[in-house]
Amino acid sequence: MAMKFLMLVLFLLPLLANAQAKENLMYSSGRIYVVIAVILIILIGLILYLVRIEKKVKKLEEGNTNG
Repeated sequence: MAMKFLMLVLFLLPLLANAQAKENLMYSSGRIYVVIAVILIILIGLILYLVRIEKKVKKLEEGNTNG
C-alpha cells in the first residue's frame, strides 16, 4: 500500500511543479481574476438556486400539512 502511494506521489510531483508555473503565469497576465470571477458567479448562482428550491420545498411542506 505504501509503495503505491509513493509511486502516486512521484508520478504527480512533476504535474504539481508545472501547476505552480502555470499559476505564476495566471497571476502575471491577470487571468487569475477572471477565474476567480467565474468561480464566484457560479457559487452565487448555486446559492441562489438552493435558496429558491428551499422556498419551494417549504411551501410544498406547508401545503401538505394543511391539506
